[in-house]
Amino acid sequence: MDGELTEFPVDEQNLVRRAWASPPPGVNEEMAVDIARRVRRQALARRRRAIIRSLEEAEQRGDSDRIAALEVERSRLSERD
Repeated sequence: MDGELTEFPVDEQNLVRRAWASPPPGVNEEMAVDIARRVRRQALARRRRAIIRSLEEAEQRGDSDRIAALEVERSRLSERD
């Protein structure tokens, strides 16, 4: 789990760790795993949108090095799905 949290700000990482260690009453492990999956999907979707925006900007500037780096990152994210 910790490896997946590195994409989040420190305060959100701490929140997730606390919630995982001591879930609210009535939340079983299956529910916690489902919520963690949804949070992860949402984070990946936000990151993809940010990469696409950055790609558009790099294309407008004609920055081929930045475009190549962003394409690699976008490909890496696609592999995580």
